[in-house]
Amino acid sequence: MGIRKQGTVGSTPTFQTPDAILVEDGSDVTPWTAMNADTTVLVDDVDHVLGSGAISFAKSGVVGTVGGIQRSGLALDLSEAGASALLELVMDVPDLTLVASVHVRLGADATNYAQFEFADADFTAGDVWDRLTKEIAAQSKANMTGNGMNLAVVGYIAILVNFDAAANTLADILFDSLVLKAA
Repeated sequence: MGIRKQGTVGSTPTFQTPDAILVEDGSDVTPWTAMNADTTVLVDDVDHVLGSGAISFAKSGVVGTVGGIQRSGLALDLSEAGASALLELVMDVPDLTLVASVHVRLGADATNYAQFEFADADFTAGDVWDRLTKEIAAQSKANMTGNGMNLAVVGYIAILVNFDAAANTLADILFDSLVLKAA
């Protein structure tokens, strides 16, 4: 299965095959912001899997246990993927020693989303691109905030790396892409 370019939705490229819809390819850091004051160094990185680059960020502060990036203002209708789709995350977390988990938020906005959790044990330590999947339909109400997620109205994406302690820091975390795939 390949992924081919089909056009744009707003400013977001959409790539689609019968089996996959590219939600975000991480090629442009411009529309992304830091989740909090503990997150810094949002830059485009030439190392990537899809698109032309990835987003590099760091958890450099010591106030909270989360470092992450977010993007809002999207206008995506991903309903074609259906509730049985798989959410695929491609990213590189270079050192897992102090990492507890990675979460992906997908929803209408920062107060209405579903959160998908990937345990640190799901990742491979070192400079490796990990390709991890979660079932969209497997989300429980405990993983929903506000009204949860409606695939027909996706306006918000967040990638969060949760650390074991607030004092933990990590540079060169790379986010490459989010893809919805047929189950």
